[in-house]
Amino acid sequence: MLRNLLFPAFFLAAFFFCLPAPSLATGALVTPLRFVLEDRERSATMRIVNTNDRSVSYRIETVLMEQDMSGRTREIKNLEDHGDLLRMVRFSPRQIRLEPHEMQAVRIMVRKPADLQDGEYRVHMKVSPLPETPDRVQMPGKDEPASSTTITIHTLVSTILPLIIRHGETSVSLDARGLELESLPGDRKALKTLLIAEGNRSAFMDAAFFWEDTLIAERKGFAIYQPNGKLNISFPLQEDLPPSGSTLRLVLHDREKEGNPLLKEIPLVLNY
Repeated sequence: MLRNLLFPAFFLAAFFFCLPAPSLATGALVTPLRFVLEDRERSATMRIVNTNDRSVSYRIETVLMEQDMSGRTREIKNLEDHGDLLRMVRFSPRQIRLEPHEMQAVRIMVRKPADLQDGEYRVHMKVSPLPETPDRVQMPGKDEPASSTTITIHTLVSTILPLIIRHGETSVSLDARGLELESLPGDRKALKTLLIAEGNRSAFMDAAFFWEDTLIAERKGFAIYQPNGKLNISFPLQEDLPPSGSTLRLVLHDREKEGNPLLKEIPLVLNY
């Protein structure tokens, strides 16, 4: 029985693999890109816009992500120890279907337990387009060669956004260690340092290296999440480097607050 099922499946896959296959990415425009609920804030609104030229169904769910020292995030699959965190977040609707360029608001509510400890709690909102039955396979007409058969492949692209819940007293202290020159593809160079965030909350910031008053390199809109609290980060060079032994200033600005106030300025000695 299994052999009988495998043969037609293999034949069908091989048939479609041989067809010319234009690929279209199916996703959504989701705003805002980051949610932060502090103090007595208990709700937020996420807006989803179908940017495609066809109707698309989307599933909305909460997932947990963790960040490594390179800044990459991955989904946590084992949720046995995180059930209470996921139950804090409620939202509606959980599945929608949008016409082209139509918008849907998703209401997010947070219910904190009475014994919640001070700190920052983070989940991620995941918006995923659902697979559709293939629109059509264009078979050749009587006067067309068989090679004219085509099928369109829709690539499904999920959007994942952080939802940060802060409760009670939270703080973060930033520092940087080491400064080295790094080679990038295309014969480019970058400055690399280790950023450290100590405390019970994340930091979302812009960062720039200056030599005297000259901007050497910068990165905008990145976060350091707990509990890891460490991030190896590279800054592609925008200007020529000063002599080895020079002291550069790493200037950090708070991206969360209006006006991007200064978080910290850290001197680092450049040796290369």
